[in-house]
Amino acid sequence: YGLVGSEMCIRDRFYSNYNSEEEMLLAKLITLRARGEGMNCWIAIGEVMRNRVVSDMFPDSLYDVIYQNAGKAELAEIEPPEEIVNVAKMVLSGKLSVLANEKAVFFLDIRDMEETDESSEEETDEETVSEEEKEEEHSWESYPWFTTINGYVFYSL
Repeated sequence: YGLVGSEMCIRDRFYSNYNSEEEMLLAKLITLRARGEGMNCWIAIGEVMRNRVVSDMFPDSLYDVIYQNAGKAELAEIEPPEEIVNVAKMVLSGKLSVLANEKAVFFLDIRDMEETDESSEEETDEETVSEEEKEEEHSWESYPWFTTINGYVFYSL
């Protein structure tokens, strides 16, 4: 790859050897979040999770990153299709990519944005939601838009 020194360390950490449990956990998260969104979206969500592992903003393990996004009980019940398991394996190994951006660490389901907009329109008493709560809800949206794939918007650092 023509990488030297610290670049090699980052690359090694980025594509480190993930075990089959981690691959399955990522496949379960992809299934939970984007089963009906198509392969490009599955790949992109997998990339975001992998990117988070090497980002200083998130935990250093795939388990911890994924469990920030979904509960253990939620994921325990999911049986991902073989196609999504294969996508997870290939994303973690670096063989599959659609974002090709190691700084893409956020994604949002557009439907969640629409629900938030509708619920805020229904809110009649503006003082019931503190400014701090509003800021927490949307603070990551201050990051630059990277791309949209099907029903998901991806943001980078």
